[in-house]
Amino acid sequence: MSGIPYEMVINSNPALAYLMRDNSLCLHILTIAHVYGHNDFFKNNFTFRTTRPEFTLGTFKAHADRVRHYVDTPSIGLEKVESFLDAAHSLSLQCRRNLASRSSPRRRSASA
Repeated sequence: MSGIPYEMVINSNPALAYLMRDNSLCLHILTIAHVYGHNDFFKNNFTFRTTRPEFTLGTFKAHADRVRHYVDTPSIGLEKVESFLDAAHSLSLQCRRNLASRSSPRRRSASA
């Protein structure tokens, strides 16, 4: 995966970003500039106006602990957990992503 500008940005307070260790300095600088865009989006876009960034990391940890518990439960296990998460992810792509938007899309006027 060398040379691929990969980052993970977490909408926490403060916002966190993880970059690939093997990227060049130039690629890191470009990726960090891109991450600043994500941070600005998190702080200023109406989609995230109701999020509570100060609770993000705790929420992530609680979810990870819950998933680990299911994996460690003998009657459930890793394969069932992965299968369930794959199905949930597939369904999530069929749902409206922006719950803050209007239920019906805006229409352009005929003059536009």
